[in-house]
Amino acid sequence: MNVRDLQGKATVAPQEPTLTLTSTKTLTLFVASRKRSVGEWYQIDYDTFYPNKKAPMSSAQPRMSEIRSAFHATGQVQWIGLRPGRGEPVQQVKKVRATTDQGLDGDRFQGRPGAERQVTLIQREHLDAVAAMLGRDSIDPGRTRRNIVVSGINLTALKGTRFRIGNVLLQGTGPCAPCSQMERKLGPGGYNAMRGHGGITACVIENGQISVGDRVEFVELVDDDKDQSA
Repeated sequence: MNVRDLQGKATVAPQEPTLTLTSTKTLTLFVASRKRSVGEWYQIDYDTFYPNKKAPMSSAQPRMSEIRSAFHATGQVQWIGLRPGRGEPVQQVKKVRATTDQGLDGDRFQGRPGAERQVTLIQREHLDAVAAMLGRDSIDPGRTRRNIVVSGINLTALKGTRFRIGNVLLQGTGPCAPCSQMERKLGPGGYNAMRGHGGITACVIENGQISVGDRVEFVELVDDDKDQSA
């Protein structure tokens, strides 16, 4: 095999490498010579050495904070609903005002400073999964009694983070587990179909307005395990 040593001189590797250390572009290998008591270092283009493999990203393992901060895309608001009172029908709206540490104007959970459940969010893709498990084509989002339906981003990954919807800053505070009402709202099996698909709860950090069509995007991590290694 023709390789190039670290001084740039072309040579031939005496035998197969015993150790490899890689970067994104260049493979650095250590070759032990049969005729010498010590080995030699060589550099070779990765595609030449492994023609059918992609070069590795990095030998350094990323921190969990880096992994959890990486999102392929932003999400989008698909639907907004307000619950005027306990048990009352959910009112669908196109936009809503969010007040810091208060919640959504017109919703029954508004006005509870310090509460973790000021806003509830559910994922459009999970509604489709619930509908399929119940043998339906779709589900009316109002029947889940959640405030905001989003698509295109994993809401579970936003738990323990701050994220922005429109110009409103929210903080994901935990899962929004289904209650027994789902059996009545969605029919037999509705509660079990919603388990694991209930979405998340959030509190309002900065005032603003949320509208259908607004972008949903990650801002920063805020929970205790953000610096743990992967």
